[in-house]
Amino acid sequence: MDKRDAVPPFMNWVLSVMLIGAGVISSFVLGRTGPLPVTEMLDVWIGLLALYLLIKTRIHTTTTILLLSAYMLTRIIPAIATDAPLFDFAQAYRWIIYLVVLCLAVGKTWGTVKPLIVTTWALMILAIVKGIITQLLLGLRPGLLLENNFEIPLFAGLVVLVYGHLDKTRLLIVVTLGLLTVVSGSRSGVLAFVVLAMYAVSQTDRGNVFVRYLALVALPFAGLVAYSLFMDRAEGEVRLDRLNFLTVFLGETTDWTIIEWLFGTVPITPLSPGACSALSYYENLFSSTGDGSCYSVILHSFFMRVVFDAGIIGVLISFGVMWFLMRRSKVPVSLILALLAIAAVNSLSVSGPNNPYVILPILLAVLGSFRSPDDQRLHRELLPAAARKRGAR
Repeated sequence: MDKRDAVPPFMNWVLSVMLIGAGVISSFVLGRTGPLPVTEMLDVWIGLLALYLLIKTRIHTTTTILLLSAYMLTRIIPAIATDAPLFDFAQAYRWIIYLVVLCLAVGKTWGTVKPLIVTTWALMILAIVKGIITQLLLGLRPGLLLENNFEIPLFAGLVVLVYGHLDKTRLLIVVTLGLLTVVSGSRSGVLAFVVLAMYAVSQTDRGNVFVRYLALVALPFAGLVAYSLFMDRAEGEVRLDRLNFLTVFLGETTDWTIIEWLFGTVPITPLSPGACSALSYYENLFSSTGDGSCYSVILHSFFMRVVFDAGIIGVLISFGVMWFLMRRSKVPVSLILALLAIAAVNSLSVSGPNNPYVILPILLAVLGSFRSPDDQRLHRELLPAAARKRGAR
């Protein structure tokens, strides 16, 4: 066993303190999300973890990293050649950087899961309390860390990770997230909860008929809530913003050839002036150049953004590499499917694997946070032997 492949305990605690601290501060701010830049804080934490893994630990996925780097070059070189703004490029292709971090995490161990369990419970309780108070007093639905479309998938992913370590509180944590989802009013959040509920059903002991019955009842109820939220929003707005994004996307791709559908546009191609004008309400997402142009990031949905920039091949690379790295890390298939399904439903609405709220649970899964400490030690001992066996073939 090589202790160099263990993530330092302080990284575990820093993550927990950072998230809980941000949640506590946010709970005192009604009517909006908290004042701390949690997205940037998570990215800094992920960056520091990646730096530690790169310098202090062994790399077990060199080939995958080289392939991702080569693919990244095929996107960077055309972007530089066309004088595309690098900030907008980084916004569009952050998901590739996250994939490289996942590569660095393969073969490493997370340590004790207790702080993660405490963090998950603390965040959900704080979010529910803030959500109920804000809804009753102000009639608003602000998130705790960020808007609900981002944090509900984070909570769902964390619950999936710690679910195997819970005993009597398994049902309670699922019900708690269900209540939080209803309070949040997030359509994509409801879909993430449905994924969690399905995962919980799959993990329930076949002999526990009562829990299985409750879980099966919860699934159609969650679907009904999702439909109700969708219709309420549709009646309350002239048109759902996601439908506007889809209309713009279809308009921009109407003359595409099969090559463009497969590989996307030249990195990075701005949307037409008409498309930017149609989405002028989101001018804060316009290009960093300030010239009124806009790029795929304004489409919100990860699927539309990546197809526009990198084609269907880009989407397959994103989800395919995540699947491969989790399988390489011996993550159970049911857990992989749950985490990727949460990422997929989030990608329908917002940035999916291009944001740290979706990537964090997947990163923690690759690090083996779902395992007990003894299982993590065994995994760390077996991985080098497995690598040697592959090399001998």
